[in-house]
Order: sequence, then structure tokens, then C-alpha cells
Amino acid sequence: MSPRHIWVATRTEVKRIWNDKAQLFIYIVGPVILCLIMGFVANRSPEDVDVTLYVNNISQPSSDANERTQQLIEDIDDSSTFSTFEVSSPEVGMQRLDKGDTRAVITLVQGEAGLEGVDVVIDITDPLIQQTVRNELTAILGEHSTNISLELLGNEGIDPEMSSEILSPFDTAFESNQHRSTDFFDSYASGLIILVVLGISLLRSATAITSERATGTIERVFASPYHKSELILGKLLALSIFAILVAFITTASLKAMFDIALGNIPLVLLTATLVGINGVIIGLLISSVTYSEAQSLLVVVLTFLGFIILMTFIWPIETMHPLFTYVSDAVPFTYAIDAIRRLNLLGDGFSDIWIDLAILGGTIILLSVASAVILRREIK
Repeated sequence: MSPRHIWVATRTEVKRIWNDKAQLFIYIVGPVILCLIMGFVANRSPEDVDVTLYVNNISQPSSDANERTQQLIEDIDDSSTFSTFEVSSPEVGMQRLDKGDTRAVITLVQGEAGLEGVDVVIDITDPLIQQTVRNELTAILGEHSTNISLELLGNEGIDPEMSSEILSPFDTAFESNQHRSTDFFDSYASGLIILVVLGISLLRSATAITSERATGTIERVFASPYHKSELILGKLLALSIFAILVAFITTASLKAMFDIALGNIPLVLLTATLVGINGVIIGLLISSVTYSEAQSLLVVVLTFLGFIILMTFIWPIETMHPLFTYVSDAVPFTYAIDAIRRLNLLGDGFSDIWIDLAILGGTIILLSVASAVILRREIK
């Protein structure tokens, strides 16, 4: 294998990509656009969630009871999470829910002594909205219940401090192990870096060989003094250079536009770079075993979707079937997601993520060996 031949092959592939202005534009602007869209879509925790309120008076409430119910309605309405809409019947509320006009129907069951129950029907179509409605409503109802209980105990002549001890014998505090203040989007941004770099690297390299095979260029190239391995390595190096470029642009765009939480920047870029190189090799392998650009693109899209599903970007390992936890562990990008989240959200360093980086680096070596065998056999 001649280093000079490898250098010439790499330079030729780089020049070809560089001279294709449309392709270069996609490389540079594509990550920025994707980051911009994702940043605005996942910009904040859910706010102004439409909820429908209905008060069911099973008997005529007292003025005090009615006042407490109205206070609860105001508390729900004042929450930044909710935007309330009151209806005159439960049927109207359910119609709004079924049409998708509201996310939850809250029925306040009010009797003579006051609020006797709360029935909540939540839209099932979005798990994040379900969790948000449950958490916020539980907090509001819990505070409302405590206030009523304190009032009732006070009416019985029990000291307010004693009443508080009875109702809340201990304090509960929730914290996270984050190393800095983070926003809602920060929980997605780290994974987005991996997603963009992997997606663009896969899609670009997926047609690197099939496009030349379709035009007949591959036969003329292999009739030259260059070995197959030299030309393939040249493509790998050239495409890896642009994968590194995408990693830098994606990270810089997210930081500049949304000031995302970033930990050790060199390690973040190293993680994204290893992901990009893995993506390039996988794309080349797909390109070598498919025989048209349409086949290559179809296979790479399915492969990319599979990676998204398995690498814990959307669903955590705890939601997976026990069998598929092993499948997820076999996907190298699972470790990339873990590493970059730990870097950015926990402030970890090299000593904490070196195993993840070693797995990504080791996968590059294994895939390179496999590609050397498969590509030499398949490319004719």
C-alpha cells in the first residue's frame, strides 16, 4: 500500500466534494439549519398546555367551599404550564379532547362541604405532555389540599405549627447531579450533536461507491495502478475530513445560537468526530453491498432510523425489552450519547468517559477491518 497513492486518492475525493458547490453548501449550512430547527422546536419545557375545566356541583356548596374551588381554578389558570378553558358540561370537554383541541379534561366534583374529588382525563398521544400535566397538576392539588387541611385543623383549635407538623412531618427536596444551570433544550442538544454528525456522515458516504459504479467510473479507476484498498482508504479519509467539519459546525452552531451546556469542548469534539468516522465507514459498507443509489439511500435511511431508536436518544435503556437492551449495547452510538451527555450535563472528564471513547475507537478499527474484506470482495 503506497502512502503516495493514498494521499492522491484522498486529495482527489476532497477536491471533488469541494468543487461540488451544492454538496459543500449542504455540508456547511445543513448542520446549522438542523440545529436551528431543533433548537426552536425543543426550546422550552411545555407551557400554555390547553386544559379544559368543568365544575360538577353534585349538591349546592357553601360560599366558603365555592370560594376554595374558585381559588383552585385560579391556581391552575395562573400556572405557566396551563391555559384553561371552562365548559358547561363534561360532554363538551370530552369532545374537545377527542378532537385534539385540549390536552386534558379536569372535572372538579364539588359537594356541600367543598371539593370531594378531581377526575382528570389526559390526552394519550404525547407522553411528555402526559407527564407534564400529571406533575404540575399533582403539585397544585397537593398545595391546595394542604391549605384546606391547615384551615380545618385551625378551626379545631390546633396550633398552626402543630398542624404543619401533622400534615408535613418531613421535607422533600429534589435536586439533580448537573454541574451547571441547564435549560430544557440542553437535555436534547447533546444527543442532537451525535444525531446530526451521524446522519450527514451516513447519508454522504452511502452513495460514494454506488454513484461511481452507476456511471462506470469505478471500472476505470480500478484499471489504474492504484489498489482497491488505497482508493477506499482515500475515500474514507476524505469523507472523514468533512465529517469532522460537520462535528465542528454543529457544536459551534448550537453554542452560538442557543448557548447550550458544553463541558470539555475538545472531548465533545473528539466524541463527535469518532461518531462521524464510524458513520462514514458504515456508509461505505452500505454503498459497497448495494448496486444503485436508490438502494443505498433506502438502506442507510433504515439503518439511521434503527440507530435513533436503539441508541437511547429518544427512549432510555429502562424502557426497552430486556432482549433489546443487549442490542442497544451493541450499537456504538449508545456510548457516544452517554459520553457526550456526561460531558455536557455532568461536567465529566476523560477519566469518566474513556471507556465510551475506547469503544467508539475500537469500533472504527473493527469496521475498518471488516470493510477491507467486504469492499475488496464486493467492488468489482
